[in-house]
Amino acid sequence: MKVSMVFLFLVLLSCSAFSDEKLELVVQKGHTAGLKSINFSPNGKYIASGGLDNIIKLWNVETGKLIKTLEGHTRFVNSINFSPDGKYLASGSDDKTIKLWNVSTGKHIKTLKGHIWNVVSVNFSPDGKYLASGSGDTIKLWNVKTGKLIKTLEGHTKEVTSVNFSPDGKYLASGSFDCTIKLWNVERGDVIRTFEGHTDVVWSVNVSPDGKYLASGSSDNTIKLWDVETGDCISFVSAEDNWIMFTPDGYFDSSKNGGELVAMVKGLAAFGIDQFAVKNNRPDIILKRLGLGNEELINHYYYQYLKRLRRLGFTEEQLSSEYHVPEAKIIDLKVDEKFAKVSFNLNDSKYNLKKYNIYINNVPIFGAYGKEITGNNLDKTEIIELTSGKNKIEVSCINEKGAESFRALTYTEYNKKIKSDLYYIGFGVSKYKNSDINLNYAHKDAQDLGILFSHMKEKFNNIYVKTYLNEEVTVENIKKAKEFLKDAKVDDTFILFIAGHGVHDKDKEATYYYMTYNSDLNNLSQTAADFDLIEDIMQGISPRNKLFLMDTCESGEIEEKTQEQYLAMAKSRGLEARAIRNIKIVGRKSLPPRTYLYDQDRYIYNDLIRRSGAIVFSSSKGGEFSYEKDDFKNGLFTTEVINCLKNKSADKNNDGIISTDELRNYVIEIVPKISSDLQHPTVDRDNIYQKFGFPLVGEK
Repeated sequence: MKVSMVFLFLVLLSCSAFSDEKLELVVQKGHTAGLKSINFSPNGKYIASGGLDNIIKLWNVETGKLIKTLEGHTRFVNSINFSPDGKYLASGSDDKTIKLWNVSTGKHIKTLKGHIWNVVSVNFSPDGKYLASGSGDTIKLWNVKTGKLIKTLEGHTKEVTSVNFSPDGKYLASGSFDCTIKLWNVERGDVIRTFEGHTDVVWSVNVSPDGKYLASGSSDNTIKLWDVETGDCISFVSAEDNWIMFTPDGYFDSSKNGGELVAMVKGLAAFGIDQFAVKNNRPDIILKRLGLGNEELINHYYYQYLKRLRRLGFTEEQLSSEYHVPEAKIIDLKVDEKFAKVSFNLNDSKYNLKKYNIYINNVPIFGAYGKEITGNNLDKTEIIELTSGKNKIEVSCINEKGAESFRALTYTEYNKKIKSDLYYIGFGVSKYKNSDINLNYAHKDAQDLGILFSHMKEKFNNIYVKTYLNEEVTVENIKKAKEFLKDAKVDDTFILFIAGHGVHDKDKEATYYYMTYNSDLNNLSQTAADFDLIEDIMQGISPRNKLFLMDTCESGEIEEKTQEQYLAMAKSRGLEARAIRNIKIVGRKSLPPRTYLYDQDRYIYNDLIRRSGAIVFSSSKGGEFSYEKDDFKNGLFTTEVINCLKNKSADKNNDGIISTDELRNYVIEIVPKISSDLQHPTVDRDNIYQKFGFPLVGEK
């Protein structure tokens, strides 16, 4: 049975056997005009609907059959609600009355009169003794048994839209056209608190089951969550896969790209929230204000904030809460063959400037941190090498308070085709110094990808491959690896690959480490490679085509029972998880699993400055294992990367090149299939402006 079938009351299938006319579902019996209200009974067996035809209908959810039709209102039925025990139904109408009905018999019990405007909302108290109704700018409380008016609540300046009791029945919340929410004491009939913050009509309000929070929905396209006791609130906006929540004083939490949904406004000036994210991206503050989350989670987000400041070279004291940003302007652009001379001005009317950077197709030319500067008004000129094809050129600066300018933007092209070089560095560890955590094919993944890329000589002028396997994977060798790229050029392509174990430390920042050959699980900071060290290989190098592939997982803190279920399912399918298990880690067993570590979609994890412009492609989502299989003699992720680069069907536009988009789409589709939906590769970071790819090797 499907609930949606409730609305297919009785249909007439209209068609012609020998025509091209479309089949249509025609409502034969039901409401004769549109619906205005709908509600489930408390036991979920029935649905009541109120319509523009002035009637109420009761439907059986399981069969979709019409049970009863309740007639008596003379105008539109705006609101209907079941009593908590499901025996009665209340309805509010444009005829300015509330009617009470017996659900079992369908009989009208009584009519409540007293409103002088349309009744737009009705709601029973949790004990079923009282009924609240909203009409005009007033709310009325009624005794259900006697039908007598108990009191009238006045305080809104415009029409009431919604009324709702708190779970304990002591309070009543109301929304209004005056853009406010009011919380009323039911016994006294007075306003306890007025919540202001919406900029348009508040259409719906509801109190949380524990009575601590109040939610409101408005025509200003936000949902707000209010702390009933303090009046603090956060606003929610969501569109497709992005979301953001923010406070009235500008603090926000969001998905990685949630900043695209809103802007900060001061008078007529609008600013992107990214420009103030250094200070204002504070999920810890939001959770603490509303009493959400636990102390460990709040502290984790706070330490992520401090970590970001440390990377940027700021302290909390240096930051400003002002909506003030510096400016970057491109004054002139002169192109001479493959080089562009960019003249630009950087200025700040209030603070000193701290650093600037130039981006070509979202790749920072001066590395992660840019160039340090002083003063508050500078004219600068830089000569930059262009990439073959279209070049998006941006200039940006940051002031001493951590606020970033909008990026000044221009475009140019360099159309000469260049046969560039390809560089590959692969790290793979299967055999560890601690043999208890050995894997089977991680080293072979790094090796096999190196062999595959070495067969792409038709597209690339030179191919340079460097692999570090098993005992060669050390912190020292990771630090030295960048030397391999010292002669690389801007049009070259660089692939970085790692395979093996990944694990979060038990420190305050929950630092993520790639486990090198001699890693000690109880001393990760001194023996393993933290993720920043790995990513540093991508920073400050010449190639702008950069792809980072990771066949690791970070699932060491999945709940034990869940982990056992995953492993059992995997074993039944011939899969071996790349996971550390049954190993005692000092200080770890006493701590519950930190499952929040897998919620890496939050904006707090965005690198605001350490942007290499690389595409980062991971073998699995946070909270999943990555798997390897004896049949493949590789990790599943690596297997399908290799298969894609050999598979002509993956080349959707038939140009002989597997673009990074085609690679991503192929692997994301196939890996879940071959893992029985246990593993889902994900793009952790993308660069839609830097387009590159790889030739097919040994086409299938």
